[in-house]
Amino acid sequence: MMAGGAEREFRTGFVAMPGDDEAAPQTGRGWSAKLVSDDDAHDRVSVAGGREMVLRARSWAAAQRAVDLINGSRLLMNGSPDFVPYQPIAHNESEPEWMGDAERAALGGQQHLSQRWLPTACAIAAKASRRRKWSYGIARYKFSLGLYSVHPMDMHPSYRTYHGVSRHPDDHVLLAHALVAAFDAIEELGLSVPAGHERPSRVGGAWNPVVLADLEGRLRRERIDPVETILWSVRGPVRRIERQRPLPAGASPRWVGGSVRDRRLPVADAIGYSDYLRDRVAAHSTKALTRSLTPYDVVTCRGLPDSCSSRVLASECGNGRHSLIGPRHHARRVAWASAPVDRLAYQASGSVALLGGPRVRSREPYTA
Repeated sequence: MMAGGAEREFRTGFVAMPGDDEAAPQTGRGWSAKLVSDDDAHDRVSVAGGREMVLRARSWAAAQRAVDLINGSRLLMNGSPDFVPYQPIAHNESEPEWMGDAERAALGGQQHLSQRWLPTACAIAAKASRRRKWSYGIARYKFSLGLYSVHPMDMHPSYRTYHGVSRHPDDHVLLAHALVAAFDAIEELGLSVPAGHERPSRVGGAWNPVVLADLEGRLRRERIDPVETILWSVRGPVRRIERQRPLPAGASPRWVGGSVRDRRLPVADAIGYSDYLRDRVAAHSTKALTRSLTPYDVVTCRGLPDSCSSRVLASECGNGRHSLIGPRHHARRVAWASAPVDRLAYQASGSVALLGGPRVRSREPYTA
């Protein structure tokens, strides 16, 4: 049984596309990664001129943890799920031992995924591997994304699709668990609302100043401006969730009109409202408010860990002598970290499309 010992190589099936492979070797906690050319691989890779990401680690478990984290970082950067669920397995000629020889041999020819920015995703994973809370935050984000997914363009306000309230209990449970998992990712980053029975988050229908100051301090320590805005997607008629607790005030984007009621909220206010959705709507037993959830609640709540983690994890990936990525990928990392939060609000996730109610079209073209 090969539990540890000397480092050995593991294939991943991640293939960097031509022109996207100039990254330097990357080192995470307990593993390192490099790109190997077609000539160095045992089998041909899936893209002409592509280079496969190969890991070095002391055990299969360490290599698989790295693969899982790289895959989660890839999904975090994409902000949307794969069309077909993809679960890569780290492998070499003799590992994982729970696979038969024929199964391991088949992985080399069957397990391939090529996307832009894979080396950058690997750099983000290397950064995240050094802090347990970052690793678990990405894992929870990926779990939420896998629970419920809709193609991002189906959430676009200029398309005539409205994802309304469902009448089906299965959908209510699915949305509730996806939202709880999304907020769990925020908690893993240490950015949840610091309140409790002895210190409520709201006093007289407004922020408790002490709690708000605490949350804003946490955001600043993670290099996030508390007044930076995130787009909160609001579509269709007012639901009982909003009647119970109205959304915070915010600026209206130019495409708002008719059933499209989107608004921009400061990050602190968006976290506060997500906390309400988790605690009072999605968590615990099903209630009337739970039956009022829509995909827009899930996708907007999930946009928070996407946006916050992009600032937290990408801030140092290309800085100083510990730089993990080359100049071009450093520029891409910066672009990802500073991407307009509008982009994040339409990265939906689920296996069921909840359709119904009036169809909407934005008054003006949407530009992220």
